[in-house]
Amino acid sequence: MSSVRQPDGGQVRDEGFPEAFERIASTIETAVQGKPDQVRLAVTCLLAGGHLLIEDLPGVGKTLLARCLAASVQASMKRIQFTPDLLPSDITGTDIYRPRSNEREFMPGPVFAHVVLADEINRATPRAQSALLEAMEEHHVTVGGVTHPLPEMFLVVATQNPVDMDGTYPLPEAQLDRFLMRIRMGYPDFAAEKRVLAAKVATVPGGGAVAEHGRPDENGRVAGHQARAGSEPAYDPLAPDRAWLPRDGQWSDHRREARPVTAATSEAEVLALRGIARRTTVKDPVYDYLLRITRATRRLVAGQSDDPDPRSGRNGWARPAVAPSVGSLVLGASPRASVGLLHAAQVRARVAGRDSVYPEDIKPLAVPVLAHRLSLSSAAVLAGRNAEDIVEEVLAAVAVPR
Repeated sequence: MSSVRQPDGGQVRDEGFPEAFERIASTIETAVQGKPDQVRLAVTCLLAGGHLLIEDLPGVGKTLLARCLAASVQASMKRIQFTPDLLPSDITGTDIYRPRSNEREFMPGPVFAHVVLADEINRATPRAQSALLEAMEEHHVTVGGVTHPLPEMFLVVATQNPVDMDGTYPLPEAQLDRFLMRIRMGYPDFAAEKRVLAAKVATVPGGGAVAEHGRPDENGRVAGHQARAGSEPAYDPLAPDRAWLPRDGQWSDHRREARPVTAATSEAEVLALRGIARRTTVKDPVYDYLLRITRATRRLVAGQSDDPDPRSGRNGWARPAVAPSVGSLVLGASPRASVGLLHAAQVRARVAGRDSVYPEDIKPLAVPVLAHRLSLSSAAVLAGRNAEDIVEEVLAAVAVPR
């Protein structure tokens, strides 16, 4: 039995890892309905120390998941709405001149937070996108020749829309490779979408219910509104950010807390959980299996030389008949991808209550960790292939150690 000492003096024991993981995930699921797999992947990314890219159609909860993941940690959170006119200094900060002291002072930008929500990241120009490159990989920012460190627990959660691409700038490969995972939300099932609708019916103070964004009729009344006795003022459904303060007998002008869920963990606990995950042992056959998967993607690049593991079968494939064809990719998985897959698998093993990584920890994570790092050839695109299919075929062709 071992434990990691937190900076505040508390301790997180190894056997408490699954409970902490489930606590964070269940908190997020109170707001993100019907997406347990995506939530668990997002929490895995947080505890593995990586950055998360959420990509899908409009209106399926990308930003909600990003906000809930950020809010689940009791730490500073900043949101950046990426737009075409965004400048790098709007992200990193800039030096300003102070006439009184005749000195320049650095004013930090929103990237100086524990969790940074980069909404619609592909709507900013490559110049603005590149402002995150140094921060995401090295956890510091250089402005005016001076390097400024970022918090030890630093997480970027970005969203992007794969449709309506007019006026957008696809993320370059170097930027995509810095995201540990890319996940897709998908549409909710019937029951989950019904719960979403039910949650959008706001309770009226004093009794009754009204649609969250209801509109008054020609008489000024709102459907579902009930009159209330006493001096309590009329409920205004058009001001959902105003809260009724019974003790003061008035509506507060202060906006409600922007966090969609209550914090389920702290910065110190997250760092302690990361330390526990990194101590998870990995045996040599599991190392071999992970490397066969990532290195196999490089052999799919035409003209790319790679030394296949001689123990993995003909041409490096245990099952050549189901292996993807050479030339399917123009860019395979990087060594950074191998490291990221390892760290994510360590978290998954700890959630299962084990102190050692098994092959079954790696296989379910291969698509979210690897697919966004692969660049398909034009022939593969014309054939209707996608990166997820390529990764699945690689998994089917690589033998699992026994």
